[in-house]
Amino acid sequence: MTKYQLQVDYDFDFLLIGISSYAKDYRVCWAINQALCFQLAREDNDIEIIHRAQETTSLHSVYLYLNEETHVEYGLILNKGTTGYLVPEKKQADYFFMIRNNFEDDIHQIITIIRGLDIVLTAFEVDINELKSKENLLF
Repeated sequence: MTKYQLQVDYDFDFLLIGISSYAKDYRVCWAINQALCFQLAREDNDIEIIHRAQETTSLHSVYLYLNEETHVEYGLILNKGTTGYLVPEKKQADYFFMIRNNFEDDIHQIITIIRGLDIVLTAFEVDINELKSKENLLF
C-alpha cells in the first residue's frame, strides 16, 4: 500500500513586534490603545498551545482590533502563558504585537511609539522566518 505524506506550507503574512514589559497584559493593551488610537479588546478564547515534551497545555491571552476602514488586523498576544511560552526562542519578549492584512503601516514608527510607553522596557521587530515555533502564531 502506498503511503502519502501531507506537506503544508503556511503563509506567514504578518509583521511581528516583540515587547518587553513588567506590566500586566490589560495595562499594556490599554497603553497601546491610548498611544495608537486602537480598540484592542480581549478575545473570549485564549490561544491554547500543547507542549508535547512536557505533556502540558499553555493558555495565552489575545487582544484583537480590526480597523474597518483599512481591514488591517492588530493583535497583542501574551508570550508567557500558564505553563510555557508561545514562542520559546523569544523568551525576552513578554508580548507580541501582530499586524495582519496590510503592510502599509510603518512598522518602525509603531515600534518607536510602543518604545515610548512608560510601561514598556523595549520593543523590537521579530523576523518570523527565523522562528522555529512560528506555527504557534497562526490562529
